[in-house]
Amino acid sequence: MVDVKRILVIDDEQDFCRMMVEMLSGEGYHVDAAVHPIVAVEQVLSGDYDIITLDLQDFNGKDVWGLYRDQKCTPGPSASSCPVDTT
Repeated sequence: MVDVKRILVIDDEQDFCRMMVEMLSGEGYHVDAAVHPIVAVEQVLSGDYDIITLDLQDFNGKDVWGLYRDQKCTPGPSASSCPVDTT
């Protein structure tokens, strides 16, 4: 069984989201998209994504990552499963 990678594209430009969904789906990925910040946060929290791209003018990406990290990572001896901001 092939492990299909899941990608979430978050961008406030709807045409860009459509293009990315079409292109990445054509390469065999499962792709979801969000153009509104609230919907994006809901999808981040409810989905198990391998990759998330984020480009929103009116919403801080660090806030999305903070919500994701708070919900998805459990305390323990290893933090390797948590997303890390390297910027």
